[in-house]
Amino acid sequence: MNIRNLISNFITQVCEKKFSKANETLDTIVTEKVKTRIKKEASKKKLSPAQKKIAAKAPPYNKITGADFKVLKKEKKNSKKGN
Repeated sequence: MNIRNLISNFITQVCEKKFSKANETLDTIVTEKVKTRIKKEASKKKLSPAQKKIAAKAPPYNKITGADFKVLKKEKKNSKKGN
């Protein structure tokens, strides 16, 4: 059962003063949300050390974005000017 249906059932049960059923439904909702969050976090890809250096160039510092490459390009231009 999806989370929206469970939440809807929970609200109905509370309104009808079926608190024991509502408590069971709430337990199910929390369990499902925690499982979903754990799966999401586990599926995130980890960056290699070299990728971490690139990602650290611009915010967000834990992801590689176009801003990181702009900074790298600017650094490369500045290093060529110095030579």
